[in-house]
Amino acid sequence: MNKEHLEKQISVIILATNEEKALHKTVETILNENNFYINKIFIITPKDTSKGCLKTIEKLKKIYINILIHKFQPKQLPGYGGASIFGIGLIETTHFVLCDADGETDPKEIKNLIKNIDNSKYDIISCSRWKSKNWLNEYGFLNFIFNWIFQKTTSLLFFSNLTDYTVNYRLYSSSMMKQINFKYLNQSFALESILIPLRKGCRIKEIPYNFVKRNEGISRNNFFNKLKYIKTLIECRTRKIY
Repeated sequence: MNKEHLEKQISVIILATNEEKALHKTVETILNENNFYINKIFIITPKDTSKGCLKTIEKLKKIYINILIHKFQPKQLPGYGGASIFGIGLIETTHFVLCDADGETDPKEIKNLIKNIDNSKYDIISCSRWKSKNWLNEYGFLNFIFNWIFQKTTSLLFFSNLTDYTVNYRLYSSSMMKQINFKYLNQSFALESILIPLRKGCRIKEIPYNFVKRNEGISRNNFFNKLKYIKTLIECRTRKIY
């Protein structure tokens, strides 16, 4: 897929809750570096979004008129996964990027995600922390070890050579994602949104990216949410997909 075919054919879904400076930087970086490709940026927030975050969004809307759209996720689609599913339903372009507003999904990597769409060869371009070499200091040793064990177990169960199944920073084919009936409304969506496409035979490529721990706002993905990944892993392995 050449550059001309991608003109204004990429949308970006940004999930935000309490970020301000990081959100502003994310939007600014995305549009400064990828304006040729970007059609719309959708910022999806829950009803309990912080006032500071909402003020930041209003400022951004005045700067990026007709490009930036803010939506509150509906009550029937709560949580991280619910926001993601709601955002996907808004997409009208051929491809979209799903990322966070916290800075952990470095907006500078979007240009690399776009660059790696090669003649429509891939359905998903996914970032991988494990293809980078410097994220141990950011993630912490114990989390690093647990994450390694989980990633290796997932690869064995799904007969895959992918390295990072839990990072929610990917570029997707819109038509492919709209055909999937996603179930998880919590953080497990990050896992489901790579495992079900994998089982359906979608073509996936990983690229390295430098993970940087958030320095603003509070993460809602706590230890107990991460434990739910085990149940999600089993369910996605046994789910009937056809």
